[in-house]
Amino acid sequence: MDEVITMLDELLDNSKEEILQQYLEQHKKILIAAFGQPEWVYNFVLPKFKFGSDYISDFVVFTGQSYSYWIKLIELEPSTSQVFTKQGDYAQRLNHAIKQVDEWSDWIKRNEPYFRDCLQKALQKEYPSFSETLDYTRRFIVSSKIVIGRRATLSVDDNKRRAQEYEKSNLDIITYDRLVDIEQKITQTEKEGKPFSRFWYDD
Repeated sequence: MDEVITMLDELLDNSKEEILQQYLEQHKKILIAAFGQPEWVYNFVLPKFKFGSDYISDFVVFTGQSYSYWIKLIELEPSTSQVFTKQGDYAQRLNHAIKQVDEWSDWIKRNEPYFRDCLQKALQKEYPSFSETLDYTRRFIVSSKIVIGRRATLSVDDNKRRAQEYEKSNLDIITYDRLVDIEQKITQTEKEGKPFSRFWYDD
């Protein structure tokens, strides 16, 4: 496949989080392809989702099918941020982000009915056609994703640390390059006239 230069790729070197947030709000397919399931019944993206009095996730990707709902809370950090230190520890921005999503997880466990209610209202506001009630007969699976930094800054050991974090806590730490790869593939798929519902990205 020929390389496709995307706007997201051009934005990454110098853009602030707010610019990246705005771009992804305007190109929700990237987030659905990265964190949802394009071929499933429900794939909704909620920007700046507020829950409780203290917490706001940059995005929520809500996916549903059959007997389960998957809720991905997305935290954006700068594309120019370091992911790990030279000593292999979490860099400052990543460490802060991990503490933040840990707080989200603890709060949701203590306040799941209220969290469902917040999510229900946000979905119906953003997507008026969504009339389903988030009932308790379905599995309700919540996880967090942190998007930070660039792939080129990571060593082999850094990637092993990311994998270990995912195995330990189901926390996915990804770089913006995954989103760039996905946007490139979406662009190529559209050029070939293929439906987005058949999109598949193998990381």
